[in-house]
Amino acid sequence: MVDVPGEGTFMVVHQVDATERTELEEAMMNVTENQAKLLFQIYPRHVLEALAAQGDSIDMTSTAKSHDDVTIMFLDIVGFTSMSDQVAPSKVMALLTSLFSMMDHLADHHGVHKVEIAGDCYIVSGGILEAGADADGFYNVLDTHSPVDSAKRVFNFARDALAGAAKIMMPHNDEPVTLRVGMHTGPCVSGLVGTKQPKFAIFGDTMNTAARMESTGRPGRIQVSEATYALLCGITSTEEWEPTGGVECKGKGCMQTHLWTPTQALELSCSLPADLLLTGVPRVSLLGTLTNLSTTLVKLGMSGRFKASARFNDYPLDFACTTERLDPD
Repeated sequence: MVDVPGEGTFMVVHQVDATERTELEEAMMNVTENQAKLLFQIYPRHVLEALAAQGDSIDMTSTAKSHDDVTIMFLDIVGFTSMSDQVAPSKVMALLTSLFSMMDHLADHHGVHKVEIAGDCYIVSGGILEAGADADGFYNVLDTHSPVDSAKRVFNFARDALAGAAKIMMPHNDEPVTLRVGMHTGPCVSGLVGTKQPKFAIFGDTMNTAARMESTGRPGRIQVSEATYALLCGITSTEEWEPTGGVECKGKGCMQTHLWTPTQALELSCSLPADLLLTGVPRVSLLGTLTNLSTTLVKLGMSGRFKASARFNDYPLDFACTTERLDPD
C-alpha cells in the first residue's frame, strides 16, 4: 500500500510470471517420484529402510538375509559371442534391449525376482522376494514360501522366455534367437554390498550350480538339477523330461540332471505390449489396426528381407517378406 498526498492510498501490485518456476518445481517432483520408483525396483524394503536410517554409515551386515529352497535360473543367448563380433555395437545393444525388455515384462507377469543381467546372461530367482510390490510400492523379502510354487514360477518364466526369444531375430543371420536355460534349487544369502553403486546381491553355491546347469545345457531346452526336478516333476508332464545320465560340472563333478524339451510349439502365456514387438535390427514400427481385429499391422519401411512375429490380444502374427524403399506420394 502506498499513500500519495492529496491523492489517497493506492495498492501497488507487482506481478511476476512464475510459470517457468512452477514447471521447474513440477519437473523436480516428477524426477523425485521417478527416482523413488526406480529405487523401489532395485532394492527391497528392508534395504531402503536401512539406507534411510543409517545413510552413508550403513552397516551392510544389517541387510543380510538367509533363504532356503530358492530356485535360481540362468539363461543366455546361443551364439551371442560370435554374433557380436560380426555386427555393429548398436545392433548388439538393440538385440539385448529387445530381448531383456521382454524378459522384464515376463518376470513381472510370473512374479519372479530379476536378480541381474551379466553380459547376455539374464538371472532370476523364486523364493526370495514377494511376487509383487506391496501397497506402498515396496518389494519385501519373504519370511516363508512354498518351494514348489517358487520353482513353478521360475519354470513358467523360463518356458515363456524360450517362446518369446523365438520371436526376436538375430541381427547377423535373421534367425530366431535361441536360449540355453539352467535351474537349480537350494539355500542362498542376500544383502547389500559395496559402497560405490551398492548392489542388492545373492550369494551361495546355489547360484554357482544354477550357472553350471545353464553352461552345460542344450540350446532351446531347460536343464535342471535333481533338487529342482524333484519340485517340478509332480506339476509338469513327465513326457517332457529326459534324464541326462549325468553331466560333468566344473567344481561339482558329475551331477544328475534332467532336460525339459517342449513336445509342441511353444506359445507365450501372456500378451506382450506393442512396443515390445522387436525383431533385433531394424526395429519395426507399428501402424494401424485391422478391421474387426484388435491387432496391429507391421510396416517394414526399409529395403531388404525381414522377419517379424508377435501376438496381440492372443492373435498370432508372423511375417517373412522382402521390401523395397518407395518414394513418398
